[in-house]
Parts: sequence; structure tokens; C-alpha cells
Amino acid sequence: MATHRSHEAQPVPRFGVLERWETGIRSSGTYAADAARLRLRFSMMFLKLVPMRVGKLAALAALAGVTACSGGSTGASPVPNTAFCGNDTQYALAIPQTGQTIPANTTATIEIVASGNNNQIYSSFKNFDLLLVPAYNNGSTAGQVATGPLSLTGANGAPAPFPSDYYYNGTLQTGLASGVLYNVYLNAYTTNCTPVGPIGQLAAQ
Repeated sequence: MATHRSHEAQPVPRFGVLERWETGIRSSGTYAADAARLRLRFSMMFLKLVPMRVGKLAALAALAGVTACSGGSTGASPVPNTAFCGNDTQYALAIPQTGQTIPANTTATIEIVASGNNNQIYSSFKNFDLLLVPAYNNGSTAGQVATGPLSLTGANGAPAPFPSDYYYNGTLQTGLASGVLYNVYLNAYTTNCTPVGPIGQLAAQ
């Protein structure tokens, strides 16, 4: 005679640890309540692990975003009073570019570009300004015009001459004389350092 097999639902396979714990409490008479407590315990363990990992990933992502930004410097570090301040990198005139002109007798903004950010100007740009000295002065300070303290800025359409470009600008405190060619120098105005340059030339008209 053929053996009749029961159509009762077969047990669902479980994780090894949970299965052993449930098997151990089947005879306690409170299986359903105890199993529920075990499942709750596993759930709490899982929730404790997941937020920790997600939090760490979020923190690492945030840190990467901060270090990728160009605005990491406050620009307020003191400048050492050496012979030349700021001569530890390369510079170029950015806006206007060398050979271009700006309107005379206006307080225009002058922008320069520096190579990289491992240098004095990046850490201390608030202690630097630009000096525009008439090219015919032969060392005299007559007729020179200074900008205000420099600010870290974007390219604003300026060229990118270096592998890593950082831009700084300052606004002229007074307008330039018409028809005069000016040499542009980087100057640490809080020190007695010799200005660096010329880093470019421009004219006013």
C-alpha cells in the first residue's frame, strides 16, 4: 500500500544561530513570545550596525567634499618679514591680462592667478595687496596705486596658465592715470618685504 504523505507546510529554513535558539526554547511553552523577543533582538542588533556604517560613510564623504573645495584657507595667517614675501610660487596677471587696458580714473578690480596653494599667498592673502607702479618710474614710488587686501576668488573667465590655478583679486583704492603703463607687483603690506614682480603690465585709458 502506498504511503500517504502529509501536505502540512514544511518548516522554513532559518539562519543557524536563530534556528538553534528557537529549537532550544520550543519546550518552554512560551515559544511564540520567546521567538518574537529573539527576532526583536536581532533587529535591534542590525539597526545598531547599519546606522554606524552609514554614518561613517557619510562623514567620509563630507570630509572629501570639504578637502576638495578651494576655499579651505581663511587667508589670515601672518606673513614672515623676510626679504621677499610671496615669492614661493609663480604668478600671472589674469584680469586684465598683460598688455590689456582698463578704464582710467575708475576703481577697477585687478585679478591675478597663482600656481597651486602650497604657498604664502594662499595662507595669507588678506595680508597681500597689489601695487601698480608706473613703468617709467625707475624705482620711484611716485604715482603708484595700491589695491585693497586681496580676496580668494574664481577664475571669472581668466586664463588658466598653471597645472593648478588659484585666483586673487583686489580693488584699486584710486583710479589709474590715463595713458600710463603700469607694472603690477604683489606686496605684503603688513611687512617691509620687497614687492614681488612685476607679474604683469597694464595700461589705463
